[in-house]
Amino acid sequence: MKSLSGIILYLFINLLLFGGNFNGCSHSKPYYRADISRPSGFLSDNQTLKERIILIGDAGGTIENDPLLSSLSQWCIKDPSKTHVFFLGDNIYPRGLDEDDPQSIKTAEKYLYAQLEVIQASGVKGTFMPGNHDWGRGGEGGREALLKQERIVLETLQQENAFLPDNACPGPVYMDTRSIRVIIFDSNHWLNDKIDWPADCPSFSEDEFLANFGQLLQDDVNKPIMVLTHHPIESHGPHGGFFDWQDHLFPLTRLVSWCYLPLPVVGSLYPFSRTYLVKNNQDFVGSNYKRFIQALNDLFRDKKPLIYASGHEHNLEVLEGTSVQYLLVSGAGSIPKISPITDSPNTLFAYSHAGFMVLDVVDDGRIILQVIEPPDGKVVFQKVIWSR
Repeated sequence: MKSLSGIILYLFINLLLFGGNFNGCSHSKPYYRADISRPSGFLSDNQTLKERIILIGDAGGTIENDPLLSSLSQWCIKDPSKTHVFFLGDNIYPRGLDEDDPQSIKTAEKYLYAQLEVIQASGVKGTFMPGNHDWGRGGEGGREALLKQERIVLETLQQENAFLPDNACPGPVYMDTRSIRVIIFDSNHWLNDKIDWPADCPSFSEDEFLANFGQLLQDDVNKPIMVLTHHPIESHGPHGGFFDWQDHLFPLTRLVSWCYLPLPVVGSLYPFSRTYLVKNNQDFVGSNYKRFIQALNDLFRDKKPLIYASGHEHNLEVLEGTSVQYLLVSGAGSIPKISPITDSPNTLFAYSHAGFMVLDVVDDGRIILQVIEPPDGKVVFQKVIWSR
């Protein structure tokens, strides 16, 4: 018995201290790098707004009257004729519309229609893009689920570019707003082995995708470039390998928020196996994900975008990049699904909290990034990220 206890204790200590995936506490309060000022007022005050772009990801668990969607609505109706909302994938949890159970389909559609209602009621433009959960189980069933979601979005909004890329293709595709060139692609084609690169799409292979993407980057466009997709190329949340004390000691709280059942050792096995044994391709440690990151960093070396924005991690991050000037993670669209987050030297802001991001382009050419926190829609981070 003593020997067994000793083994358990030894395993627990090693997993906790030397496993490489216990990195301290998550930022449950806003984290600001030392050189970043706390927001005070609105930087766009006394400026004429040229356009507003809102970035929100992983909102697939929201329902009507959700506090986050209420905050989103507040920001949409400020100036609807100049506002465009981009939903960064995982618009429906847990498996998109790829369900055999009619009741599950009904719940899934309810999540999607709650988001669509914000766009319709406020009169803004909206663009939805796919995430890994929208593909369901992948394969042909997942493709049909994604196409069904696309049909619902297009029929409901009756707007151009309401769902991109279309026809379950990987992209990349582009659209020009008044001030920004936006390039959109479906990153899940790179990560999910069950998803084929379709022969009837413009990008029918990884090589063709990179060639098409490179051409868009090299086009002579006198606008800053923003790349939008679901999966980040840098992050400091669970997909990037961060697990805090709660994951190790109370792992069931990640499934049920109130379930504080202590499971030492057992709790530590999950992050340890996820980092070193299973290596899921939806995590940075996966071989497909590593190849994806390397390919994009190589692609951006010749033409650095201003912004690469994504969801996937259920938190809020603003990072200084190397291949990209700013890396934005705005995947905090579902309040019950918020995940832990840590920081690194290039972290300007990090917050394990629901919210979304706003880019305001004002009349002097500046682009102002703001991070918004529900339920009252207040600004918790702001920074000028572009000036002419």
